[in-house]
Amino acid sequence: MTIWESTCLLPPTSAAMGYRKITWTHEIAGTEASDDWRKPLES
Repeated sequence: MTIWESTCLLPPTSAAMGYRKITWTHEIAGTEASDDWRKPLES
């Protein structure tokens, strides 16, 4: 996902997204974490 700033020259737009899994990556530390809302919890 790229975050960018819109300018007043562009017409107004809206966006929506849905997801069930998200992954965070810390490239400098070389670590990664993820979460899946539909995955059952393991005990």
